[in-house]
Amino acid sequence: MDSYLNTFVEAQGYLNFASFGPVSSRVMEEKNRLESLAAMGMPGAQDELNKSKPAVLKSLANLSGFDQSAISLVNNTSGGLLQVALGLRGGELLVSRGEFPANLYPWRRAAALQRLRCREIGEPGVAVTPQLIAAHLTPQVSAVAVSAVDFRTGYRVDLSAIREVIGDRLLIVDGIQGFGITTMDWTQADALVVGGQKWLRCGWNTGFIALSSRGLERIAPVISNWAGVIDPYDYDGLEHPSLPGAEAFGITNLSPVALGGFAAGLALVEQAGVANIEQRIQQKVAGFVRDAQEHNLNLLSDVRPGKHAGIVVVDGAGYDTAALQARLSQHGFTVTLHQGGRIRVSIHATTRAESLSQLAALLGERM
Repeated sequence: MDSYLNTFVEAQGYLNFASFGPVSSRVMEEKNRLESLAAMGMPGAQDELNKSKPAVLKSLANLSGFDQSAISLVNNTSGGLLQVALGLRGGELLVSRGEFPANLYPWRRAAALQRLRCREIGEPGVAVTPQLIAAHLTPQVSAVAVSAVDFRTGYRVDLSAIREVIGDRLLIVDGIQGFGITTMDWTQADALVVGGQKWLRCGWNTGFIALSSRGLERIAPVISNWAGVIDPYDYDGLEHPSLPGAEAFGITNLSPVALGGFAAGLALVEQAGVANIEQRIQQKVAGFVRDAQEHNLNLLSDVRPGKHAGIVVVDGAGYDTAALQARLSQHGFTVTLHQGGRIRVSIHATTRAESLSQLAALLGERM
């Protein structure tokens, strides 16, 4: 882990990985190298700029369990989910009202276009359990959309149990809050969509869609473009057939600079090992929970082992929100304040134990 940890330089009080993850020195160096190549425009620069994609696909296959041919690269989770939503045809999709908007609007837009029917279940803050889904299943339900980790509470869903409950229906997973830091069986998903700018710490404009054989069969590449067809550089003016597998979802060439950073960031995760990263995060979370209890803080997250990822929410009801924000910033802390006085603390492997102790003490003062 030392090699992994030593590549990050974020401020000690940074506890906002659920919003974005500060990148490593290796990611910065690779992106700077590629930007310099692009700036010079020397012979052979384009070939060097385009070398990163195979490495990215190989790393994603290793980390996700999906074959490389089942993975398509995208700029972000929102765009990937929209591609999946508009690729569905018929039936009814279940999704929780408590999902992050990126995992709600695609289904609403697809329903408005009569691609499917969208039925919203549950409430914000209510865990999406297999039991909740089972209670709303009907023969008309053809797909279920969930987040692997809830952005609001840090609750970690049981993908295997949900798969068992829904059977042959499509399982669509927004994995951005858990991929790379949790040892989940991602292959339970029929469509896994992940952006690389948060817990993966690979920077913006990075992400992917991974599709099972069932997903490839039932989700059409409706939102695709010239990069998703055979012989895209044959400019003959004719319509070309789609590429096989997930490559059919290609829209255009992604930024080679972003892809270089993506490759460098993924390589770091592979080298450290997801299980090792997860174990370190869980140790940090457990330490913060102990500190919070010592200062009589009320935690709104389920912090039992196996029930959460890196997010812990502190009940801030009764706090002066403006004063709290100013005080935390003054002491160098970056967290997310959600509506209703919810203080979201997101903890990564690089988080220092002393920072968590200091935060708990500050919150315990009831500012």
